[in-house]
Amino acid sequence: PARRMIIWSGQGSGFYNDVWAFDLSLHAWQKMAPSGIPPTPRYGSASVFDPLNRRMVMFSGFTDSGRYDDTQGYDIAANTWVDLTPAGTNPLARCLHTASYDGGRHRMIIYAGQRTGPLNDIWAFDLTSNTWEDLTPASKPSGRIFPTSVYAGNKIIIFGGSTNSGSVNELWSFDLTDTSWEMINASGMSPAPRHSHAAIFVEQENAMYIFGGTGDTAYNDVWKLTGLPTGLREFESIPVKFELYQNFPNPFNPMTHFGFRILDFGLVRLRVYDVLGREVETIVNEELSAGEYIRTWDARQTASGVYVYRLQSGNSTVTRRMMVLR
Repeated sequence: PARRMIIWSGQGSGFYNDVWAFDLSLHAWQKMAPSGIPPTPRYGSASVFDPLNRRMVMFSGFTDSGRYDDTQGYDIAANTWVDLTPAGTNPLARCLHTASYDGGRHRMIIYAGQRTGPLNDIWAFDLTSNTWEDLTPASKPSGRIFPTSVYAGNKIIIFGGSTNSGSVNELWSFDLTDTSWEMINASGMSPAPRHSHAAIFVEQENAMYIFGGTGDTAYNDVWKLTGLPTGLREFESIPVKFELYQNFPNPFNPMTHFGFRILDFGLVRLRVYDVLGREVETIVNEELSAGEYIRTWDARQTASGVYVYRLQSGNSTVTRRMMVLR
């Protein structure tokens, strides 16, 4: 897949609905010209990258005409817009919220934002069925706008935002298994209270990085939350089942995705075999920590037919079947 950053919408001299791609190898911008019906120009939306469907999925936003509650998808491969807004219950229209990708369950998680005031609800959009689910528990942080969030293991980690009392530097963890909030008290110095900042989670380091934002002033500082891995291990729910999910899509041509869950750190192998038991491809052969993973296979050099894929971790093995269909 191309190494690119995709951006959409925003506010400058007006509201925008243009799509741009930044090539991370060439350090060059390209303006895209998607087909389909584009979303209304806006700002204050939030989006995630859906790695299985290779699309950017966004929710809501604001213009001078008001706020929206639509869910839109930009298909990167087809370079086209698709309206994903489901019938039935959707989150309230809003802006200035945060979104993160739940890699374990293939969902977009949105949190907080602004309507007539700061919101504190949390919702999940299933990226397979295109349906919304309200995850909001009874006990929750105060409402806020422009916080930031990352997906870390089985948690959504929230930092900062602007509440009715002003900007905060609170750090919260939302458990995706039991849908509960817990405040994290990080040791040492903390970033100044702020909102409108950016954050990423670096899995290899088990660390959250934040950059910039606005509080008492505009910031251009970078912070690394090094205490996060220890805190997460103390209260993270360990997966209770070794599992290999059905590949998606299936049948497929030429690419498919494998999701799996492992219980302990160790050597993990994911291999593809033909119906005669001959190895066709090694997808994974590395040491991994306990958690959820997604891997992709490009089978364009493989003939049509039925294949078997097998996941091995420690003494556990699970096998499934799939079909390459030209």
